[in-house]
Amino acid sequence: MRTPATPPFASGDDARVADAEVRAIYLGCVAYFCTHQVDVERGTVVHWVQESLMPGYTGTAQPCPFKRDSAGPTIEADSQDLHFLRRFRRVE
Repeated sequence: MRTPATPPFASGDDARVADAEVRAIYLGCVAYFCTHQVDVERGTVVHWVQESLMPGYTGTAQPCPFKRDSAGPTIEADSQDLHFLRRFRRVE
């Protein structure tokens, strides 16, 4: 996840990127892939992180509280001075 979107690299070539641009991408991006386990009774979803740009997340369980309403689930969490809000909606 990244907001705002990353601009194209100055070189115009994704294979030739300045070290400062690579560092800026890394520091400004949260990316991982995981499986999920939902506990409806407790109102939590656990992200079992398989791999991450942040090596400290790889292999960890990241529990998050969630709420469910008629529009779908919402996950909110706080992490190091940041507040995350994710709203999931079904696309039909």
